[in-house]
Amino acid sequence: MASVFIGSTSLDLSAYRAAAIEVCNRLGLVPVAMEFFEAMGVGASAGSLTKLDTTDVYVGIFAHRYGYIEPGHSASVAELEFDHACARGLERLCFIVKPDFAWPPAAIDHAHYDNLTRFKERINQAVIRQQFTTVDDFTGKLIQSLSEWQKRQADPAALEAILDLFATRRAFFHGDEKALAHVVEMLDFNDAGRAVAVARSLAEVAAQIERELSRLRSSTHASLKHTLAGLIVACKDYAETYGTHRGDSFLALPHIGWRQRIEDFTEADSRFGFSSTDSFEVFKTLLEYISRSFSDLMGVRARALAVVECIAKAEPTLGERSGNVRALLAEGADYLKTASMALDRSARLVERVISTSTDFQARRAAAATLSQEQEDQTVARLLAAISKVRNPTAWSRRSAATTLVSFAIASDYTLQLSFADGLTASVRLDNDNHWQYTGRQMTPAEFRLAQLDVGGNLISWNFCRGLFVTGEGLRQLAESDRKPI
Repeated sequence: MASVFIGSTSLDLSAYRAAAIEVCNRLGLVPVAMEFFEAMGVGASAGSLTKLDTTDVYVGIFAHRYGYIEPGHSASVAELEFDHACARGLERLCFIVKPDFAWPPAAIDHAHYDNLTRFKERINQAVIRQQFTTVDDFTGKLIQSLSEWQKRQADPAALEAILDLFATRRAFFHGDEKALAHVVEMLDFNDAGRAVAVARSLAEVAAQIERELSRLRSSTHASLKHTLAGLIVACKDYAETYGTHRGDSFLALPHIGWRQRIEDFTEADSRFGFSSTDSFEVFKTLLEYISRSFSDLMGVRARALAVVECIAKAEPTLGERSGNVRALLAEGADYLKTASMALDRSARLVERVISTSTDFQARRAAAATLSQEQEDQTVARLLAAISKVRNPTAWSRRSAATTLVSFAIASDYTLQLSFADGLTASVRLDNDNHWQYTGRQMTPAEFRLAQLDVGGNLISWNFCRGLFVTGEGLRQLAESDRKPI
């Protein structure tokens, strides 16, 4: 529900202020008036401006008093309110008493006549104001002005578009049960594939919300605009933190899991500050990184929930739609929280494993024992996977043999490969079994779009998500079928 700040002097305009409060109530608006201010530990000026910050439109009523000037200020509270409303971009609906309308002499401020004249002239130059006489005359004009203001407010279509955005951004707002149910598989496939995908999604979300925000007039509900701005910042922060890595899809962190695909740590060492010769330290860092991405996403989601609440208040016709989206966001938040807690616990347990011994085999045994003691199946599976990792010396040999230094398209479906250990080979990919997560072989034109990913651990085709061949698979082909280059 939109709120209206009622600004004026008090002693001479009490009846008009009461009328303004009644008009707000009649129109379904929340009046924010000095009559309702609670006790505050600040002066009149700061207190009024603080209340003004929470409102959506300013109503100024002016007669023949300039108003109270607080010590330390050069303008009255009434004039400060008028200026602050302008600074906040609020629409200012101003009403000035007709100069020839009879007014009680005791309610005329002669001492500040020059200040009042100057202030009224500023109002006349800044906005289209209305003149009033009696309380009834003022009431009718205020009803007309506020009713027209309500019609100019947020385009329901823009608000509905934001709700649709929340409901359709799968990586952003739902399907999060997969983050928990498949967390080990996610770590096995790629350490932060979800974080990178969500980061890109949120960058797009921020841009879309900014476009929708531009459709809302400057006078629209201030609380909604403020909340939307906060969500935009949160989306951009997440995108910057998790989406600005080299490579198109993959971070250069290791995989852990059932297939035990262990990659070269060279790229990750400088970014994350761990030693690539200590596997358990690497995986602790990995768990903490993904947990942090989940936690940060929960913060973004909380801001999105605040936006939904504001939309529900701003546009009652979207109440049911807002409720559905609210439920969707809340459900997804529970999944993220549970997954983040599982990852945090796993990281703490790996830290315990690290403290037990510097011996690799002893650490593996400790991780296996801890895995069997866990009631949380996600934590148990993570520790079981970590307990089966290879010795770091094996990684170096393996990564050199399966890491590609370069490749070139020799002809249709044929790649010229150079591996980190010096092997060069020509490999033809003409069997559907060489493609992962796809049901067809590419066309020759598509094949030529191949790219070498971060760390040299695979060749991918980004026009089709999940379409790639690994360095390990290419090495096997090269050693069995290669032709000298």
